[in-house]
Amino acid sequence: MDKDKAEKKFTIAAAAMQCRHDKSVNLEKIRELIQEAAMSGVKLLTLPEGAIQGYVFHSDQCFDPEESTYIWEQAETVPGPSSLLIADWAAQNEMYVAFGLWERFNHPATPILRNSAVLVGPEGIIGKYHKIHQPTGELHHYRPGK
Repeated sequence: MDKDKAEKKFTIAAAAMQCRHDKSVNLEKIRELIQEAAMSGVKLLTLPEGAIQGYVFHSDQCFDPEESTYIWEQAETVPGPSSLLIADWAAQNEMYVAFGLWERFNHPATPILRNSAVLVGPEGIIGKYHKIHQPTGELHHYRPGK
């Protein structure tokens, strides 16, 4: 093998966590998972869709106004409080973290929400993805990406 093209190996991990409709509980669990992953030498940690605010639980059965209100009130911009906090934890542990959240956009015509995934690392927020292919029930809450 050419020394200039030597393989670089690193450890990745996917965390299965129960995401609740409680940001503070979810963020504390994420902090713990990042610390645990760092102690195991993980360089990329992936977390679930909706890791920050919890996933939409009733979208396939019916439109739930109470859940919709919660989603709207808990949505954040990126950068925002949760994404910046997780970026700081990632930097402290010299790792990358991918996680899902409900993202708010202040569109000129009307504010919208997106089901987003964010990647952060030692350099801060690297990028984000807006879920494109959504089940029908999610369309009650989120605008698809492009």
